[in-house]
Amino acid sequence: MIVAVDFSEQSRNALYDAIELANLHAQIILLHVVEAIVFPPDVEVVELAVLARRLNEEAAKLLSEWCKEVASEARVREDLRAGTPIVNRQSGR
Repeated sequence: MIVAVDFSEQSRNALYDAIELANLHAQIILLHVVEAIVFPPDVEVVELAVLARRLNEEAAKLLSEWCKEVASEARVREDLRAGTPIVNRQSGR
């Protein structure tokens, strides 16, 4: 079972809902996508590279903390990816 998280309170609630559904029979994968930074030509690339590294490090730290928080309640692992998070915002949902 994949649970996409953005470290908001809603994400935490979704994680605990998934734990109830999994009932220790399924593995939960905590997925967080760090948005890839596009380097504009007029911006110092080194500064953005440092920012990107810090964002990845912080996300990895938070994912690890969330996994440890629920380790006794579910089989859980973390998955950190870089890319563009996509949110489906259909009307009426």
